[in-house]
Amino acid sequence: MLWLGRVAVVSLPVEIDLSNADPIREDLLSVVNRGAATLIVDMSGTTFCDSAGVNALVRTLKRATASGTGMRLVVSTHPVRRVLDITGVDHLIDVYPSVA
Repeated sequence: MLWLGRVAVVSLPVEIDLSNADPIREDLLSVVNRGAATLIVDMSGTTFCDSAGVNALVRTLKRATASGTGMRLVVSTHPVRRVLDITGVDHLIDVYPSVA
């Protein structure tokens, strides 16, 4: 995790599935609870994300929205981008190709 003022960048693992989605959600929620103005979820190294991972992102978005925290995703792999497209998450959360 990297803090730049009130902007937090959290890098996620290569694979996100049922085995690690809950701890990831808790990590993301802790950043929101610490008062981040913007949460950047860096999934640029993530090559697989199942429904548990998508659920973790959506639940984090709900808390972030309620807390006034902006949330952005960084996705550079086609499989993850496709999952976000199919589930409609890319319409809920802004998706960028890089952290920059």
